[in-house]
Amino acid sequence: MRNVKLVLIVIIAYVLQTVIVPDLNICGVAPNLLLVVVCSVSFLFGSTIGGTVGFFSGLLLDFNQGRAIGLYAFLCMYIGMALGQFNKRFFKDNYIVAIAITGVVTVFYEILVYIFGALVYFQEFDFFNFFTTVMLAALVNVIATIIVYPFILKINIGIELNKNIFGK
Repeated sequence: MRNVKLVLIVIIAYVLQTVIVPDLNICGVAPNLLLVVVCSVSFLFGSTIGGTVGFFSGLLLDFNQGRAIGLYAFLCMYIGMALGQFNKRFFKDNYIVAIAITGVVTVFYEILVYIFGALVYFQEFDFFNFFTTVMLAALVNVIATIIVYPFILKINIGIELNKNIFGK
């Protein structure tokens, strides 16, 4: 049941990412809902599930906006696996930690995307544009986390209660 719910979350996030979110941009930066979902799921469910959700979410990003298949998939997978390490270290009910982690991960993600873009696709590097884009992306994803994280937390609590009651 947990896997079905996670697949539905990823599909819903992808549909929102491709249909609605492009119209919600701030100065050309739109929230990356799939990255927010990867951060939230990894923080709540651990490394294995976070890495799996990260890989498939990244693959959807590759199909949607990537020039090479696999770049976003492996980047999101490694982010999910790394963030999953925080699963047992913090209280899951603490929204501030989840929001802060998403902000930091977004900065890290955007830096890596810029580096890969400069190295692989020979894109020009403009520091001011880079800094503005990274900070706006972090801010927009933090706002998206404030909206998305409570829903994923409720799903996690429901799964944990089900596991405790029925012993599955």
